[in-house]
Amino acid sequence: MSEENAKKIRETLAVANVDMVINADQTFVNFFMEEQEVAAPTGTKRVGGKVKADVKKGFTLMVSCELETSRMGPPYAVFDGTKLCSAKHPERTLAFKHKGWRGSAPGRTGFMAFQPKPLFDEDITIEWLDWQLDVIYPGKKVGITLDRAPAHHGGRVMQHIKKRVDEGRLALVDIDGGLTSILQVCDLVANKEIKSLIQKGYLRYRVGYIKAQREKNNDPNERVNVKVPVVKMMEII
Repeated sequence: MSEENAKKIRETLAVANVDMVINADQTFVNFFMEEQEVAAPTGTKRVGGKVKADVKKGFTLMVSCELETSRMGPPYAVFDGTKLCSAKHPERTLAFKHKGWRGSAPGRTGFMAFQPKPLFDEDITIEWLDWQLDVIYPGKKVGITLDRAPAHHGGRVMQHIKKRVDEGRLALVDIDGGLTSILQVCDLVANKEIKSLIQKGYLRYRVGYIKAQREKNNDPNERVNVKVPVVKMMEII
């Protein structure tokens, strides 16, 4: 089955005569990537701490990788917030505030999207496709392989895909269900490593944040509630 799907992908993209091929995959990242182990005396039955973090809070990161160069694409992250297209006052949203974040300083290559649940839906998927075609690879015909996540195949998404295909800018091929662990490049080699790097960056930030808060209040044992602004998380990514 995997060989048949791989053959379909190769043949479809060859016929489409694309300029480049990328694989893309969504992965959920915990906002506060705390360590899972602590040092405590042998026999201790309960361990507490003086640092508080919401370990369930997170965001969705769309990871992409180019076939020919093996280069990772710029990060596209979906955070919790008001969706720009449905906001009563768009100018008050985080999406509006950060829409020019990419390129605003050296190293800022990614994009921040926002919606009440930090997951991909049809609006976000369409926005991501246009971002790839018009911002990351302008003027090129791009072949994209994606898994069959529901957000990738909604009615409006399929209509938009057809529009971009008819424009000669896109060729999109599905990775069949059950084969992502075999054919999904980002899932195989990138997601785990990226999460590890994000965790290391978060823990460095965490140490500095706790130290600054305790010095500010002149209390070396203060219980600290760690906060990470979305801009800082994007810088870590």
